[in-house]
Amino acid sequence: MKNAEMKAVTTEIEAAGLDWYVNTKGRHPKVIFTINGRSCQMTVSSTPSDWRGPLNARAQVRRVIRQARSAAVSRH
Repeated sequence: MKNAEMKAVTTEIEAAGLDWYVNTKGRHPKVIFTINGRSCQMTVSSTPSDWRGPLNARAQVRRVIRQARSAAVSRH
């Protein structure tokens, strides 16, 4: 991994048991994963941020996963 923010995002996605890949086209890399048939995309900074960057990224990916899972449960 190039930076701590990318590592934090991919570690959380793997911990949730999801597959992911990185799209490096554009200014910032994007981690793309699918949950419950829905494609999700997390934009990650390409340069290191302050010490809160990885923590905020980890919280954001957890939030996206939690919302996607709760939306799937409410649809059934």
